[in-house]
Amino acid sequence: FFAIVSSDMRLRYTTLAVVAALLGAASADRPAPRSALQQRRRLDGLNAPRPVNEGRAAVRRLQGGAGSPKLLRQLKIPLAFTCWYLFSIVYSIANKQVLSAWNFPCTSAAAQLAVGALSVLLLWTPLPLGGEKRLRLRSPPSLDANDVRKLVPVASCLAAGHLLSTVAPAYGTVAFTNVVKTLEPLFTCAFSALLLGQTFPLPVYLSLLPVVFGVCLASASEVSFSAVSLTSGLLSNVAFVWQCL
Repeated sequence: FFAIVSSDMRLRYTTLAVVAALLGAASADRPAPRSALQQRRRLDGLNAPRPVNEGRAAVRRLQGGAGSPKLLRQLKIPLAFTCWYLFSIVYSIANKQVLSAWNFPCTSAAAQLAVGALSVLLLWTPLPLGGEKRLRLRSPPSLDANDVRKLVPVASCLAAGHLLSTVAPAYGTVAFTNVVKTLEPLFTCAFSALLLGQTFPLPVYLSLLPVVFGVCLASASEVSFSAVSLTSGLLSNVAFVWQCL
């Protein structure tokens, strides 16, 4: 009799323990009830005025535009490459038209560099806004004599490369000049190995073979072949590679 009663009590205790555990798990999943003071604080926080930036962010989230900045960041590099490619085409054609009407490539290149330098100086120049207020589109760099000494070779290579890139289409076609300019990765790999001791994987060098073959084919089949155009294009590649290195 006592054995039956004790086993029955153990069964009841076990059942109660399981039910208590289930109730505890269920109550843990539910949020704890807020007191009247906590609920009032929460309502006061919701009704409090928010900053303008948070309000705009909330509007963008409601309009489904929360992913717009991320999308713009993802499209930044493809858009930059596309604009660079299109502007390069427009510049090459316009430069050839100018050289066809006024065949002074060195003067034209110097004028282009001067216009670029003046444009940068205008960005650094403070513009008056009335009174003592000034607007500067871009802060000028702070350079010392050591920085200037480092920048002189870079600027010289850039100027030489641009000058030779302008001379090349003056004595040849735009298509042939651009074909020769595609050899710049080859010069980059060569001078990186010679000057920096830096080598690249084998697939990188193998990818240059079609480029070299295409330049050789274009040079052999070019009707209006010009040695001056070929030499200027190759030397401009060397100048731009030295600028990067």
